Amino acid sequence: MFCQVNASLSAYSSVLQVDGLPSLEQLVHQIVDGELILSEKPKKYLKRFFQQNIYKRRVEESILSYLNYNNYHLPMYAWPGIV
Repeated sequence: MFCQVNASLSAYSSVLQVDGLPSLEQLVHQIVDGELILSEKPKKYLKRFFQQNIYKRRVEESILSYLNYNNYHLPMYAWPGIV
């Protein structure tokens, strides 16, 4: 099940692309290649970038949509009307 979630998120990487903003994958490549000089730890920078931009909301919406659509496969989750 979680492999499907991971595959879905990978498929959304192109959907998550926002005009004018680099993708998270591009940022990671720039950090690894030394093209982007940071004043903080890379993990902290990427986390802050993710949270402060539209990416976080889009990923949350995608995950909630996936869980909502596939809720019959997820008996460990409770939803309104069941509890």
